[in-house]
Amino acid sequence: EWRQKRRSGLTPFGTLLRFRKEGVPDQPPVLLAAPLSGHFATLLRETVRTLLQDHTVYITDWHNARDVALRHGPFGLDDYIGHMMDFARAVHADSDREVHLVAVCQPCVAALAATALLAEDGDPAQPRTVTLMAGPVDCRVNPTEVNRLATSKPIRWFERQLISHVP
Repeated sequence: EWRQKRRSGLTPFGTLLRFRKEGVPDQPPVLLAAPLSGHFATLLRETVRTLLQDHTVYITDWHNARDVALRHGPFGLDDYIGHMMDFARAVHADSDREVHLVAVCQPCVAALAATALLAEDGDPAQPRTVTLMAGPVDCRVNPTEVNRLATSKPIRWFERQLISHVP
């Protein structure tokens, strides 16, 4: 059941939403990968409007971690990449067309990894194009204040100060 839900675009961790214009035949699909945290999918409203001019838009809508039951297991980078691959497959299956992928900020690394794995497998869902927006693929280049903070203290400091366990 878990795998089936993931393929259909619904998981305990996120939902794949589709936007299209009524009365217009399906246009080339674009998968818009929204961040998991911070500005979420809702702040990409104008991006969706712009993409809808020429595409059927699918967007990742990640669920708040507080609302995901522990029985669904962890959600690490490998899971994130797996979800991106499954979402690309769901878009391809729904549209039966090549997928364009746009990742904004945080999901850039997962989108790039998912694309590479799909290409390596010769998967027909591998994106035809990939656009990475505002996502630091290598944080060592042009580090921000957040990057500088991350390298200024030992990992134990972050574990003690910044990690909270939730039920």
